[in-house]
Amino acid sequence: MKLSVVMTNYNYGKFLPEALEAMCVQEVMPYQLIIVDDGSTDDSVDIIKDYAKRHDFIQPTYLPMNKGGTNALKVGMAQVKGDYIYSAASDDRVLPGFFKEAQDIFDNHSYAKMIFTDWKVIKGGLTFKTPALNEKGTVYLSGKEVAERISKIVWSPICSQTVILERNAFEEVGGYREGIHWNTDFFTHHNIAFRHGAVYIPKYLATVRTHTRQYGAIKNRTSDKEMESIQNMIKTLNTPEFNDIIGLWEIGRDKETFPLKLIGRESWINPKPKGVDEK
Repeated sequence: MKLSVVMTNYNYGKFLPEALEAMCVQEVMPYQLIIVDDGSTDDSVDIIKDYAKRHDFIQPTYLPMNKGGTNALKVGMAQVKGDYIYSAASDDRVLPGFFKEAQDIFDNHSYAKMIFTDWKVIKGGLTFKTPALNEKGTVYLSGKEVAERISKIVWSPICSQTVILERNAFEEVGGYREGIHWNTDFFTHHNIAFRHGAVYIPKYLATVRTHTRQYGAIKNRTSDKEMESIQNMIKTLNTPEFNDIIGLWEIGRDKETFPLKLIGRESWINPKPKGVDEK
């Protein structure tokens, strides 16, 4: 497995050493770790340069000014040379054994195009375990099975920070599309899962840090941008390219808002009137 990791960073010098160190001590090392610094003004660049000197597989790119996470991700993806892709956030970290587990699946099961796992959430000084599904062992789920599992719960069990995917499958669905903003990884990963199925590994192999500065944090999601993201997802799904899977997005969902329910954003469509309290 030749794994290309793409990490974007903007002023996360506080978290960056932990994120990079977690990559560098994996049992199976990445083929390349592409890190795109998006015009940071803290000590991020110095940290990246230090790690790049010590690890040949780290390939840094320093953008002169901040243009946003989606643009930085696009710059990083253009440098991918591996057969498999992992999109990493510089404020999160992978856990021991993650890449080895992925390699074992991809090297021994040619049908596997994508894996996802359980994850831990770090919030403040607390860590919470988040099991994706209630399975006792590693299991392959068809696209229909993935959709049916999602239809029975509030949130999708596919956390982007736990997803490693085949590059060909990634490119087949159009990669990380612009105009979908912070939902672009969510959209791409679910399209792959619906089209090719996905392998679920019931192990905690990544951590997700929640804080107000993270890209896509609720306070940063304006209703106009969120609506644009949803509309672009719906527009894309209604093209012939996705005729084979649009029905899976609709399973168990209100067809008028099917992507909205999956990402828990109905409130953007039907916001509570000001002055009205919840009962």
